[in-house]
Formats: sequence, C-alpha cells, structure tokens
Amino acid sequence: MPNTVERLNAAIADFVQEPRNSALLPGTGGYSTPFRGSLFGCTRAADVERELMDRRASILLLGSNPNCPESLEHIRSTHAGVGDWPDFERQAATGYFGHAVTGEDGMMRGWDPLHDPGKMGPGQHAWTFFADAVRAGLGSLDEVALANVLSWGSSDVRRLVQVLQEKDSNLLGRVLSFADAQLETILRALRPRLIICPKSVSDQRWARTLVISRKRAKGLLDVSPVNLTGRPYRMTLGECVGNGSTYPILFMNHPSSLRFIRQTEWPKIANAIADAVGQVTVGV
Repeated sequence: MPNTVERLNAAIADFVQEPRNSALLPGTGGYSTPFRGSLFGCTRAADVERELMDRRASILLLGSNPNCPESLEHIRSTHAGVGDWPDFERQAATGYFGHAVTGEDGMMRGWDPLHDPGKMGPGQHAWTFFADAVRAGLGSLDEVALANVLSWGSSDVRRLVQVLQEKDSNLLGRVLSFADAQLETILRALRPRLIICPKSVSDQRWARTLVISRKRAKGLLDVSPVNLTGRPYRMTLGECVGNGSTYPILFMNHPSSLRFIRQTEWPKIANAIADAVGQVTVGV
C-alpha cells in the first residue's frame, strides 16, 4: 500500500496531467512535493509511515508555497515544454519524506529549513529564531512536520494566485480544491496536536475555502506578544475541523516576515510562540 508521501505525489501527478490543468505540469518540479525536512528524525517516507502507526505529529507547520519563481515562469510560458516535470518524477522516485536536492557531490539529500536553517540564505536568522522558539515550547523539533499548502512556486504567493486566475478563470478554484484535499490527506495521516499557519495564507480572500482559513476557524483567541515598542506581531489561536476532527491552529506571521529589534522584541515574540505551542501540545 502506498505511504502518505507516495499518495500525495501521485495525486499531484494525476492532477497536473489532466488536460484542463496541463498548464501546471511544466511548473511542477521536485519542489512541488509537499513536505520539507524530516519527521520523527526520519528522512525516508517509508520510515515516517511506520512511525505514524504508533505516533502523531506534535506540530504541522505550514508554508504558503515553494519559493521557486521558475515554477511560475513555466506556468506562464506558452513554450515551456515539460519544464521541471522530470525533476518532479525524480523526486517522487527518491523515497524521501521531504524535498530532496542534489548536492555538489551529485548526491540527493533531503533539504531541511527547520532543522538546518543555516542553508536558508538571507532568511536564515529568522528561521533560526523561529525554530528555537518552537523548540522552547515543545522541547524538540523531531515531531514537527513542515509542509506547503500550494504545490507550485513563486517568490510571492499573491503573484502565483494572480497568474493562475489570469491563466484560466477556473484554474485557481481547482488548485485550491486540490490543495484542500491534500491538506485533508496530511491531517488524516499526521493527526497533529497543533497546526501553525502563516497569515500569508490564512488571512487571504482566495484561501477562504481552505480548511486552515482563519475565516473557517472557531474560538479565536488573541495570544499576541505584548509591550512591543514597534508595530504589533499578531498571533491568534483557534480551532479548525478537518476529516471530522478538530485541530488547534495558531495563525501567525511567517518567520521570514520578522522585522523587529532583535535585542528587545525578538525575545518577547519568541516567548509568546513558545507559550502558545506549549499550552496546546505539552501533555496532550
């Protein structure tokens, strides 16, 4: 029986090979696989699946979509050919839980921005801060899964949404319905104690149909850090329903959006994140 990652990748392949969605195929690459990094200390999808027989993820940490502008360029192009599609097929054949990239030695390895933020380039300090804050609340990152909501890339998710809408007035709707189905599969498999969702997804009009939309959440509670000297950093804790089950969900800014004074404001934000994570996941 296929494991969860195999099912998710097979669903992507089926979706983009439908004639009405064919514009997406050249913009579908290895980056389109949902997960990043590892879970339970495992980098192989089959090993994660075995762990999931007796365990559940503590946190499902969501990103909006891959930061791969070439994906969007292929989708926009009328002469893209197969584009990045062969790379997606290679990814699906690797057996990795998350996105695997080829190193300088020619070997493929899982790319892990949460456990190895030093490879995140200009955004590494924000990712290090965020990982440390979650670890402080949870105790470890081994039970944290990192996944994207949308499978197609851009440097700005708003631009991706705009292009999909312009390409075909119904394409965006199909992509969002597909994304929601993928999220349902992920929730069913991981049964996370907490979902963390970036406001770049949860607060957008186009995302209102998604299970993780703030518009669909219940029992919203403001858990934002207080006494910041600059602009506020908004965090809201609530509940969403997927597969008939209820999941706590924390809406907050993506770590790459942090623009605060490190010495005085980052600690306050980190403590608020750790407190929110701890109160939901510890002892559950």
